[in-house]
Amino acid sequence: MSRIAIIAGNGILPKLVYFECKKQKKEPLLIGLKGIDENIYLNGIVSKKFHYGKVGKILEYIKINDCRDIILVGAFKRPTLKSISGIDLKGAALISKIIKSKGDNNSLEILIDFLKKENLNVLGVKDILPSLFVKKGLLTVSKVSKQQNEGILIARDLIDSISKYDIGQSVIISANRVLGVEGPEGTDSLIKRCSQMSYEEKPILVKIPKLHQDIRVDLPTIGLNTIELLISSGFSGLAIKSELTIILEKNKVISLANKNNLFIVSI
Repeated sequence: MSRIAIIAGNGILPKLVYFECKKQKKEPLLIGLKGIDENIYLNGIVSKKFHYGKVGKILEYIKINDCRDIILVGAFKRPTLKSISGIDLKGAALISKIIKSKGDNNSLEILIDFLKKENLNVLGVKDILPSLFVKKGLLTVSKVSKQQNEGILIARDLIDSISKYDIGQSVIISANRVLGVEGPEGTDSLIKRCSQMSYEEKPILVKIPKLHQDIRVDLPTIGLNTIELLISSGFSGLAIKSELTIILEKNKVISLANKNNLFIVSI
């Protein structure tokens, strides 16, 4: 039986995927990346670490360990020439294309195409851990008002309409007025920025995938940190995309939201 290679970014998700693969007898090979923030969740389970630029060495390691499937999981920072050391020939070819790409979607398309040409089958989190996703509906005790629902739909339509520009996956809205759109700074910084603005109603974070996004990589992800930040920033709720948003520690997330009268709705 062939093994599955896990390229691990930051956060707890690579660890969850690793142990689920073990549970499913998939013989995971967990590969860490040097040059990014140290991921404490990987201690004791990572097989080997490589620098970002050692793409040829990573591929060689994957193939000698009989891996035909590969999954990229966790948070990854977009590489820059300054952040990469000891780059090899394959790394130079791949990373130069990624650096020149127009946005995250385009970068990921380049990466997936590259892996396919190396005869690797790219999997997504949903292929391993479908339990991290939820169906459409309200997840919390706190409900969504008619006006809040209208605002969520406005934000959803905005994300859909700007998807071609490959900007971000999140919009913050209050009383049907858009307060902010996610850029390269990420969702946490967007929340903090918008919490400093004046608004009529408590804001709502709408976090959904971009149109035509490859759902195997870079799906929207929420966890306890997201909920804690929304609560401390005075938000009323969170809207996510059904079946296409990863929820880490789901029961704890819902419990914390309920204790603080924050709604979570899957649309």
